[in-house]
Amino acid sequence: MQTVLNTLSQVMDAFGAAIVVPFVLLILNLIMRVPLKKAIQSALHAGIGLTGFNLLIGAYTPIVTPVVQRMVATTGVNLNILDTGWQATSIVAYSTQAGMIFLGLGLLLQVVLFLLKITDVFFPSDLWNNYSYMLWGSMMYAVTRNMLLSIGLMVLINLYTMIFSEALSKRWSTYYGYPRATIVASHALGTFPVAVGMNALLNKLGADKVKWDTQSLQNKLGALGEPTSIGFILGLLLGIAGNLTRWKGGGKPLPSGSQPPL
Repeated sequence: MQTVLNTLSQVMDAFGAAIVVPFVLLILNLIMRVPLKKAIQSALHAGIGLTGFNLLIGAYTPIVTPVVQRMVATTGVNLNILDTGWQATSIVAYSTQAGMIFLGLGLLLQVVLFLLKITDVFFPSDLWNNYSYMLWGSMMYAVTRNMLLSIGLMVLINLYTMIFSEALSKRWSTYYGYPRATIVASHALGTFPVAVGMNALLNKLGADKVKWDTQSLQNKLGALGEPTSIGFILGLLLGIAGNLTRWKGGGKPLPSGSQPPL
């Protein structure tokens, strides 16, 4: 087992998610008797999407990070919690024993649940987002050193995510216009019960009669409601906050030690 886990980990490290995930999706598509052309195209699209997202993040992170650091130093904001984003958490998930075990076990569980008609949702179609389950199991193992407990946690999260994804499917399909579609990412479904409750409460208060969808807001705000305009305004505010001290000091860098640690 240890040899298998090490091999899987080495494969992930060598090829990365942009190669491994499309390859696994291709195999699953062929097993599900998806036409070869469509199976190849869907796998390629998954790889292109992951690669493109990484390119965007990689291009903007070196630009935004120094500005945010200067903003923290200038404003004195000192927050104790850091949102590392999915890039760092997915790396953790795919580099632990618990995570690699669920990569295989979770895939088997999800396929069995679908074939036995326990669920109509085919979870492996969103294979990449298994890192959500894998991360929780990895953290559980880091704290308890109990592999069975960690596996049990990942399976439990997968099961209640299955319930939520089925409950959301009609709403999801209607809103986005994709028939027989839903979302299976646990980090996106965790707030589903709260959202349903709040939706019922707000409807009782008459909020459903207020047009505050994105299209209505854009029509009312005009050019200011466009995503590009909103991005420009937020970027401008961030740039001003991050460079305020430099402007006051005639472009001189902040004093040594004023930059917060990474």
